[in-house]
Amino acid sequence: ILAYKPEAIILADAAYMGETPGTYKLIPDDLIPETSFSTHQISLKVFVSLLRGMSTAPVYVLGIEPKTTDFKEELSIEVREGVERLAGEMTAQIGVVAAKGNS
Repeated sequence: ILAYKPEAIILADAAYMGETPGTYKLIPDDLIPETSFSTHQISLKVFVSLLRGMSTAPVYVLGIEPKTTDFKEELSIEVREGVERLAGEMTAQIGVVAAKGNS
């Protein structure tokens, strides 16, 4: 990640927020769990902290409300549609920022 010298870092993950599946929100730092689902990986909170310590780019965590997190399930239609809406919004915003930079 850091080799690309990003201007911003956005991490997206499933997050139970009590919302309709496919809903996405920025997760405040104090709501990022300190634990991991596995003993073989670091927690998201630790990863964010490491990125912030190694980069000057702002780091954001984007939560997407899942329909299910069962390992055998594919991405639900609701979440897929939410991701598509999010991608469209992000693409539009990148275009706005790029246009401002060229004027």
